[in-house]
Amino acid sequence: MHPILFASFIGIQQIVCWGTLTYAAAVFAPAMAQACGISIASVMTAYGVGLLTNAFAAPALTRWVLRIGAFLPGLAGLALLVLACLLLSQANHAAILLAGFMVAGVAMALTQYDFAFLAVQLHQPEQARRVITLITFYGALASSIMWPAALALSNWLGMPSAWLALGLISVLFSLPAVFLAYRQPRVTLAEQPMTSSQEAAPIQRSASSNWVLVGLIGFLLIGASLVANLPLVLAQVQTPSRDIAWILSLFGIGQLAARALDYAAAKWLSIRATVIASSSSIVLAMGLMAWSESDAVAAAVFVLLLGAGNGLVTILRGVLPTQLFQSEAFAKLSGQLARYGAFSRALMPMVAAQALSLRGGLGMLSLVYGLLALFCGWILWQELKAR
Repeated sequence: MHPILFASFIGIQQIVCWGTLTYAAAVFAPAMAQACGISIASVMTAYGVGLLTNAFAAPALTRWVLRIGAFLPGLAGLALLVLACLLLSQANHAAILLAGFMVAGVAMALTQYDFAFLAVQLHQPEQARRVITLITFYGALASSIMWPAALALSNWLGMPSAWLALGLISVLFSLPAVFLAYRQPRVTLAEQPMTSSQEAAPIQRSASSNWVLVGLIGFLLIGASLVANLPLVLAQVQTPSRDIAWILSLFGIGQLAARALDYAAAKWLSIRATVIASSSSIVLAMGLMAWSESDAVAAAVFVLLLGAGNGLVTILRGVLPTQLFQSEAFAKLSGQLARYGAFSRALMPMVAAQALSLRGGLGMLSLVYGLLALFCGWILWQELKAR
């Protein structure tokens, strides 16, 4: 299958699966809270438990995918997604709600980015960078498409039927990816040819994978902390309320623009350039977050840069393990990224929100995250340079 067609099938699946398993929770939270007789905060806590379930299940599921290929796990992920939608549609008690989100957490590990990146490694390793970039380009459209779609379905059908409708939409758009993309003949990790950089430095791969993990997780912590708290950050820098809506939309635009540029430049620029660009974008964004006050233009540039940096980090998360590692190290790193990425999404928004509530919290986060972005960029650049 042509790489663009392969990436398109998986990219469309990312849109509907992210929309169903991630974005719909926030949209349906008020209705689910009312149905269960609990608070909205309790609903989102149950969603956080689902992310922690993802974190604990991801390493074992990663090993399963690498052992047998993406086809059967892809079917299993789709079945779990449908089961989660069924449970959540009938959630009139907190226990059913929690069960639904825990099933959704396992489904995430077999449908979303980490699973898609494994499929690329198994089915399109020779075009991994451009395929992963194109998949993430599609994925950046998820919030723009699926938030309004979930809200429209909720208003039209009501929360229970809206969950069922999202499950049906996911099946209709995911089955082509499962049967046409994931069923391709796979290449085992042992059979994949080494890149010239891997041949030049075949030793100390385990230690290097640990440093790559540290660098990528640092970037993921920044993104998980700030993306969920963007409205709070904009309020703290006294962005006029009339400007917040259009400024927030720039986050998605920044992601799309950065990924489109990376895809177009993949033939001419090395992945080291992506590392430098992602780190620089986040550092500049942190500087603007610290110093912009009551300035809508500065706030807009901050959100645009943060979106661009986050978009490039997602590409690095998929491409770096593919370019640097094979076999045991690749499997271990992929599982750990899935685990700690889920931990970050579950816990770091709460940590950042607490920090932002403190006096001087905005400046403190700006400094810490700016230095962390520099450190993580330096680590990843050194690892790539050594190869």
